[in-house]
Amino acid sequence: MVAFHDIRPRARLHVLVVPKEHIRGSEDLDEGHLPLLTKMHEVGKRVLSEDSGIANPTDIEKDFIFGFHRYPLRSVNHLHMHCLLRPLKHKVFNLSFTEWLPRYGFISLESVLRQCAPDDSKG
Repeated sequence: MVAFHDIRPRARLHVLVVPKEHIRGSEDLDEGHLPLLTKMHEVGKRVLSEDSGIANPTDIEKDFIFGFHRYPLRSVNHLHMHCLLRPLKHKVFNLSFTEWLPRYGFISLESVLRQCAPDDSKG
């Protein structure tokens, strides 16, 4: 797994976390990927926390955004999680990093985790 700063950051901090295993996109994830998603979240949160320079990152966790772009917004067909620290650089980017279009665009890590949860824990 690797993490690096996006070359076209859309926020104060914008990091991509990429697993080495090839997975096309978030729609290909299932229950077996829950440990991978947990690790991606941990890595992204750690990098944002360290790079923000804020002594107590729990104070800013509400400003974190974690998630994935889906077709047609996904520009690379290899799973990568966007990890951002608000504020976004421009208001138009709010559309790119919110779940305003069902089944298209952006999906939050929280939503992906719910979709991957075992059937008996959904509800």
